[in-house]
Amino acid sequence: MEDVPSVEYIAKFIAKMQQKYTQRNSDDEEKVPRLLLTEPSGAYSSWKAHAVGRNSKALKTYLENNYEADMEEDKTIRLAVETLLESVESEKHIEIAIMRADHKTEKISSEVIDRIVAEIKKEREDN
Repeated sequence: MEDVPSVEYIAKFIAKMQQKYTQRNSDDEEKVPRLLLTEPSGAYSSWKAHAVGRNSKALKTYLENNYEADMEEDKTIRLAVETLLESVESEKHIEIAIMRADHKTEKISSEVIDRIVAEIKKEREDN
């Protein structure tokens, strides 16, 4: 007979499983990209755009007001940067990765993020 797994072992297993699926892209039947948010309780929800953590309520409102269906990838990345700029202390703290349907992950370079941030700041100064 095998040993009964400890509570700590089970907790670590669930945490690893949650992390695995938190970082995995998922498509619905219509092949529409989406985000999946998992909760420690095991519940999950699907989102087109979402924010968690500090200032999440304001960030979700920002996303609701600025998200458009069928956005091109460049515009989507820009929206992510604009949203993160509302929460982070410095753009140096922004990291973005894109998970594609073929399960390939691409990290957006800091140079690209810096260029987008500069464009956003210039537009804000001009307005």
